[in-house]
Amino acid sequence: MTQQTAKKTDIIIDAQGVALGRLASRVAVLIRGKGTADWESRLAPSQKVIVKNAGQIRLSGRKWDQGGNERYSGFHGGLRIPTYRDIFTKDPARLIREAVTGMIPRNRLRKDILKNLIIYVSDEK
Repeated sequence: MTQQTAKKTDIIIDAQGVALGRLASRVAVLIRGKGTADWESRLAPSQKVIVKNAGQIRLSGRKWDQGGNERYSGFHGGLRIPTYRDIFTKDPARLIREAVTGMIPRNRLRKDILKNLIIYVSDEK
């Protein structure tokens, strides 16, 4: 997980070969701005975190075939539990975004904080 700085407020993280949980926890701390000297819990930071190579993240063990988030339609037999492999093949960025979202506090700033997360599936923009 290499970290580069593009602009003064942008942080670029390479996700190639990095475990999903370790990447998500690192991004969650950076996206909240807790690493800066002027961090305040009541303000949304303007610092953007760019994750590249999201299509090359790593999951250990049998996690690829285990279930993700449950969805229930309200009808009989309407419970759907997609595996991480299904989610990853459709949209690798969604897997990272959901992991980071679960690590951000559930308050008024959550939506503004998550706007600063930019995920690219490959190395190019």
